[in-house]
Amino acid sequence: MCVGLKEKYADASIYVSVTGVASQPLPGSGYEIDKETGQVYVAIWFGAFYQFQTVLKPSSQIDERNEIRDLAVEFIIEKILELIEN
Repeated sequence: MCVGLKEKYADASIYVSVTGVASQPLPGSGYEIDKETGQVYVAIWFGAFYQFQTVLKPSSQIDERNEIRDLAVEFIIEKILELIEN
């Protein structure tokens, strides 16, 4: 995904793609997940290609999906700042 962004939008300085498991599938959906809820994979292009993965743990299960999304954004911003500062 990150490489595709770089090809399509050549003028950007930073490219980010993310995928992962924000919640378990709905019962009866027939969809199965073999990864842990909160598993996130991030690719960042900033002069070179960087890959990260982590498991994000929500503080509650009430709004688990949105909390994992918020934690993923925080994780991505943290990684971008680390790359920029180094």
